Amino acid sequence: MKGLSRTLIKPMKNATVIEKLNITEAEMKAMRTIITGEESYSRKVQKRREAGIKERQEYLAEQKEQTEDKLWQLQQAIERYPAYTNRQLAEHLNISIPYVKKLKQKLK
Repeated sequence: MKGLSRTLIKPMKNATVIEKLNITEAEMKAMRTIITGEESYSRKVQKRREAGIKERQEYLAEQKEQTEDKLWQLQQAIERYPAYTNRQLAEHLNISIPYVKKLKQKLK
């Protein structure tokens, strides 16, 4: 508003409009612009779900399964090649050296 004419009317915030007009949740779902932050967030989540992005719990379960698989592969590689260095293990498993170290800590 800095530098603008004093005769201009400052626009109201969405929260103020919603409060003054007593707009309900059902009405907000039908509107495009006068919505709360919660409604905006739920629309973003809905778009992500439609795009095929999984829910957080499902994603974490999948990541845990992949980590357990890599742990098993690392354990098998260590048993098979006990003289291998972390670098050689990383190359063998197609993962990074720091990740090999992290997995080794989980094995202990």
